[in-house]
Amino acid sequence: MNMKRNYIIIFVSATVLLGFYYTYTQHFLVAYEEKKTISAQNFENELKSFRAQLSEQEGNIFDSIYQEKNAKVTVRKYFIKKLGLGANYETLAPDFFECSRSVIAAVQESYQNLNYIDNLKRQHTDRYGDDYETLYNRLVNNNELVYKTSSFDCNQFFPDLQLVAYESSVWNDIQAHLTKLRSVIVDVERANSTARNELQNRTRNNIGQFRSSYHSAFRSRIERESTSPVQSSLNEYVIDVGDFSPTVLNLETTRFNENHFNTILQQELTAQWNDNALATGARPYANCFPETNSCSGLNCSEIRVNNSGSDVIVTVKDRSGRVVRHAYIRGNNSLTIHLPDGTYQTFFYSGRGWNPNKPMTSSICSQLRGGFVSNESFTKDPSFDNLRRSVITYTLTPTRSGNFNTVGSSASQNF
Repeated sequence: MNMKRNYIIIFVSATVLLGFYYTYTQHFLVAYEEKKTISAQNFENELKSFRAQLSEQEGNIFDSIYQEKNAKVTVRKYFIKKLGLGANYETLAPDFFECSRSVIAAVQESYQNLNYIDNLKRQHTDRYGDDYETLYNRLVNNNELVYKTSSFDCNQFFPDLQLVAYESSVWNDIQAHLTKLRSVIVDVERANSTARNELQNRTRNNIGQFRSSYHSAFRSRIERESTSPVQSSLNEYVIDVGDFSPTVLNLETTRFNENHFNTILQQELTAQWNDNALATGARPYANCFPETNSCSGLNCSEIRVNNSGSDVIVTVKDRSGRVVRHAYIRGNNSLTIHLPDGTYQTFFYSGRGWNPNKPMTSSICSQLRGGFVSNESFTKDPSFDNLRRSVITYTLTPTRSGNFNTVGSSASQNF
């Protein structure tokens, strides 16, 4: 009987507790739904109120960066906390609007920085062209020019925000770097142009020394790449300005090699006369020596020269050392020199290629010009010949045996 009573008491107690729990739960759920609705409405009202306080530009910025999920925080309401029983609802995150104002101001500054940087880019592109593009791309690719940042005190509300910061020191370094780079390029181009102009000026100033028929040959030699006196080489220039990696330029530089030009000039001045020869009987030194080759009357003699060697200038001096006759005789040609009876010595100047402008050493005439450009040889008959209505014959043959032996001489002795 007692046991039955106990069961009845337990049952009644449980029923009362369940009723109490149900009533409490229902009350909590109704209060939670009201709290949730009020919180959501308050959020919308506060958001509208904040949005209404912004200017059009600020509002557009806010709309572009606003993310509702980041503006809310979760609140958990417990009805039995120890058991973890309860429900969640969302409300406005503290400091969200205060952070939003700060972020809007930062974004406005970021826009200004971006516009300023874009203007700098255009200026640099206009002024430096490919030099700037190459430098800028290299700095970006190497992460040496990073002017975007997502770091901000309110990053939890705007995690994807990127702000453009203008670092004046970076762009000043870029300007200084480009200025130095362009200066190096301009200096090299100016030096290259100076070298080319120097070559043109030297060529023009010296062309008059050549026969007109040889002008093209001289210019061709000068312009020939293998012997050009403007020599090119590839040089490395390092532009190390600013707190970023240097720029390395490999530029072709040219220089005027004066010694090389003068060598070519002298070679070509000689080469233009390599195949030049005068006519047999010509008297190239008529400005200094007698031009005649005649003798009238009974008291005349002759000097005959048979030349089978190189071209030769024959000069005949009297006992006092005065040149009385001279004549040019080509190889394989002969010439007879007519002169009054007397005592004479004969000199021979042979060679190849007649240069009419070549200065010659003379003991008699300071204005003596004309000479061979190669294979020069000065010789003489060592003896004086006393001519009395007589004929002397010289046979010039390149052989060990002949009708006479010459001895060495010099220009000052011959002329």
